[in-house]
Amino acid sequence: MGKAKARANGIEAFAARAYEEFLRHSRKDQDDDARRYVHRPSHLLTASGPDCAGSRFNRAAKQLDPFILLTALQSEFTANHYEEQIRFRTPFIALLIGSFGTGKSEFVLRICDFLRKFPAGETSRPTPVPINLALCRSAAKRLSENEKRTPAGFAQLVLGPLFGDKKTVCAVADAVRDGRAFLLLDALDEVIDDPVEHASFFAGLRAFLFEKGKPGPCRVLVTMREEYFHAVEQHSHRLIDRAPDEHCYLVLDRLNPPEGHGPLPVALIEVDYFTDEQIKDYLRLSLGRQRGEEVFEEVKLHFVLFSSLHRPLLLRVFADLIRDHPEALASLSSPAGHPADLIGAYIESIDRDAHQRQTLLNQAAHLAKATGRLWDFRKLARACMSLYSRGESALDRDAIAEVVGAADTESAHVDSVQMLVHKCSFLVHDLDTVRFAHRVFFEYFVARGVVDEMEELVDRGERADDSEAFNQYVLNSDMRKFLRRLVETSETLKRANQASFHQLTKKSCGFEEPAGWPMGRAAFVALRPQLERCQECLVDGMTAPDPQDESSSGRDPSLAQTDDIAEQVRWFLGQDHGTFHPLYLVYCYHAVATYLKPRWLSGIWVDDRWLFDNHLRVSLDRALAQRCTPKTGEAWQWQHLIERILFAAAWLRLRWVPGWLKEHPPREWFDAEWEPKSHGRLSRVLRDIREIFDVRDAF
Repeated sequence: MGKAKARANGIEAFAARAYEEFLRHSRKDQDDDARRYVHRPSHLLTASGPDCAGSRFNRAAKQLDPFILLTALQSEFTANHYEEQIRFRTPFIALLIGSFGTGKSEFVLRICDFLRKFPAGETSRPTPVPINLALCRSAAKRLSENEKRTPAGFAQLVLGPLFGDKKTVCAVADAVRDGRAFLLLDALDEVIDDPVEHASFFAGLRAFLFEKGKPGPCRVLVTMREEYFHAVEQHSHRLIDRAPDEHCYLVLDRLNPPEGHGPLPVALIEVDYFTDEQIKDYLRLSLGRQRGEEVFEEVKLHFVLFSSLHRPLLLRVFADLIRDHPEALASLSSPAGHPADLIGAYIESIDRDAHQRQTLLNQAAHLAKATGRLWDFRKLARACMSLYSRGESALDRDAIAEVVGAADTESAHVDSVQMLVHKCSFLVHDLDTVRFAHRVFFEYFVARGVVDEMEELVDRGERADDSEAFNQYVLNSDMRKFLRRLVETSETLKRANQASFHQLTKKSCGFEEPAGWPMGRAAFVALRPQLERCQECLVDGMTAPDPQDESSSGRDPSLAQTDDIAEQVRWFLGQDHGTFHPLYLVYCYHAVATYLKPRWLSGIWVDDRWLFDNHLRVSLDRALAQRCTPKTGEAWQWQHLIERILFAAAWLRLRWVPGWLKEHPPREWFDAEWEPKSHGRLSRVLRDIREIFDVRDAF
C-alpha cells in the first residue's frame, strides 16, 4: 500500500510539473477565467475493431461532452447528459484535429483542469500529463527513425525534453501504460512535418504502449492541425498497400498494423468553430455583460472581421485588444477586419504599451533618456523569415540579441529575457530560446518579414516583384493569406503603386514575356484576358480570406464548392498546356493542387483528377526536354517548372513519380548548371520523394 501511495504521489508531482510548464507556454493570464472560456469539440468520428487498420474514420455519434467521452467521469463539472454520451473504454488513442486558432491547446488545458478537480489518487481519475510537442523538435532530430519506433526511444522523444533524467521518464512512461496517467500530446504538426516521420511517430506510440505485449488501461490524446492531418494522411499509398482509389488512413495502419496483436481503438475528434452565441458569451465574459453585447452587435455588422472571430484564438486576441484599447474597434471594423489586421493591431498595441511602460520607468528613475523599445519587430520579422526557411521556429540566444531593440545588448542575455518576454504575450521563454505562444503569430511575422524585404526593394528604386521570398512564399507557405493582406495594406508599396497583389504576381507568371508563350504572341494577346482571369481566380483560392457565410456559423468552408474557382480549374484543365508559358504553369499547377487536394477523393472530381494527373506527366516530359534545349527559352524557367511539378506530384502522392524518376535518372539531367536556389529546392524535393515513396536507392 505504501509503495502504491508513493507511486501515486510521484506521478502527481511529475504531472504538476508538466501542467505548469504547459500552462506557461500556452497563456499568460492564467488567473482570468473569462479568457479561459472555450467551447467543446462537437463532432466525433471513430475507427475501432478488428478491421480498424483498413477502415475509414466513420461518423459515429453527435459529440455531447468530450470530457465524459475521454474520462468516463461524472461530476458537477460535466454536462447533465452523462448517460447519453458514449464513453471510451481503455485502452484508446484519440486524435483531436482542428484548423489554426480553434482551441486545440486550450482544450488540453481544460481537460487537465477538469481532471485536477478530482481528488488526487482517486483510482478512477487518471492524472493528466500534458506535453507541448513543440519542445520535442530537437529530440526528434537527434533520435534516428528506428530509435523513435522503440518504447524507450519514443518515451525519450516526448518525455525527455521536459523531465530529462531517464528514471523520471521511465516512471512517467509506466504511469501512462498502466492507466494512472493520461498522456496529452499537443501540436504534433509542430515537431513532425512529413508522412514518413508521421508514420514513425505513431509506430513508436504503438510500440510504447505495447511494451509489455498488451497495453494496459491507457489513454492518449494527440492534437494536430486539420490541414496537417489531411496533408499527411490522404492517399499515402506507398506506406499502405492499397488500391489507388481505396482511401485509407496511415495513422490507423501504424497503430493497428495487419500483423499486430489486438486492435487499439482510435477516435478522431474534430474541433468545431465558435457559433455566434459562443462569440457573444465570450465577449460578455471578457468585457462585461453590457459592453460585450454592445461590441457583439457592432462587430456583427462587419462580415470579414466577424467571420474571423469564429476562431477562438482570434476572438481572444480581439477581446484582449478591445478591453485594453477600445479605440481599436473602429480601425478594425473599417474597411475589412482581415485576421492579419487584427493580429497586427494586437502586436502593435503590445509594442506601444511596453514602450510606454519602459519610458515611465526611466522617468521615475530620473534617467536621462529612454532605452527604446524592448523588441525591434522589424528585425524579429526578418529573423522569422530566416527561421522559416530552415524549418525552425524558435529564436536562439544570438537571434534574441539581434532582435532586442535595446542600446545595451547585455539586455538580450538569458537572465533578462524572461522580463522582456513578459511584456509580449505572444512570446514564450524556453531556457536559451524564445518561441511564439501560437504558430499563427510566427506565420504572421514571417509574412511581415517578406513584405519588409519588398519595401526595401522599393525604397532602393527596384520593383517589389523582384523579391524572391514573395515569389516563393506566395505559393507554398502557411501564411500566404497574411502575406496578401500585408502587401495590399503596405503604405510603402501603395506610394510606389506596387500594392496590387495580383499585379505583383504577373511578372512571376510570365505575363511580361509575350515571346515566351509557345502559343505565339498574337494568340497570347488574344487569350490574355482569360489567362489573367484564371490565374487571379486560382491565386484568390489560395490567398483570399475564407468566404464564410452566415449559415455556416463560422464553419470552415475550405471544402465547399466555390463556383468561380471550380469553373476556372476546369477551364485550365481543358486547355493545351503545351501552349502556356512555363512560369504560368508553375503558379497554376500549385494552385490547382491546393484546390484539388482536399477534394481528391470526391466522386465529382474523378475526371478532373485524371486530367490533372495526365497534365503533370505530359508537362514534366516537355519541361525536361525544353530544359535540355536552352535555345527554346530560358533554362531556369523550365527548371522551376520541373521542380514545381515534382513537388505537386509528391504532395498528392501520385504513384508514377518514382517510376518516372527511374526512367529519367536525375543524375542525367540534374547538374551544376541549374540556377543555385532552384538547385537547392529541387534537391529537397527529390529527397522528400525518396522518403515519401520509400525508394531511397531507386534513382
